[in-house]
Amino acid sequence: MSSQSVRFVTLLAVLLVGTAGSATALAENVALPSAVLTSTTHDAGTVDKGQVISHAFRVHNPGAAPLQLEVKPACGCTVPEWDRVVAPGESGTITLKVDTARFKGSISKSATVTTNDPSRPTLKLVVQAEVTSPVDVLPSERLVIRQTEGKAERRELSLRRPDGAPLRVRDVQVSDDALRYELKNTGAAGVDPQLVVWVAESTPPGRVDGKVTLLTDAKDAPEVTVRVRASVVAASEATKVASLK
Repeated sequence: MSSQSVRFVTLLAVLLVGTAGSATALAENVALPSAVLTSTTHDAGTVDKGQVISHAFRVHNPGAAPLQLEVKPACGCTVPEWDRVVAPGESGTITLKVDTARFKGSISKSATVTTNDPSRPTLKLVVQAEVTSPVDVLPSERLVIRQTEGKAERRELSLRRPDGAPLRVRDVQVSDDALRYELKNTGAAGVDPQLVVWVAESTPPGRVDGKVTLLTDAKDAPEVTVRVRASVVAASEATKVASLK
């Protein structure tokens, strides 16, 4: 190789090394945000059914650029409120509010946080709790009924206090005229109140969504609500389905 060629190769190598070094230095000098949370899980302990759990998660941005946040809850029972932008060196909050009206027992509700921090583009926040009710509806406070037109499908429920205290039902109210009920036992003589619910035989095919409200003598549960989701199938359709089995 000629001396001229050697000088050319050497110069090219120096230029390449210099360019790479400049690019590295430029990348190192780019201002980036940083998402730092002291905790991503909150245990609310034991709460009464119907209570709204509210917890604020603290988010710190020790980075050199504004931290952008977006929050998406996993279900409609969780409502988020948050600081959408956290300035460098500052802290913000992400508050999750969980409505326990539809739950009983152990619950775990979450929300996904999307950030512009390249090292933590997504985060998961979780709120846990043990939901207790002063009155239990057995087998469930959410009733599903499927019946054929002209034939009533009856569902029986019972009410019970977890502490074993007596409970009486004073009255029953329904939200839809298609819903029928029979109060078999009001709770007299220490026997658990029992309720039978069905959809009127005259109800045409379609959906019936409503609720049955029981008014009780319990001060901590004056109203107990049973949600009903019913579907009435046309007799001809029911016969067709039965013939295929």
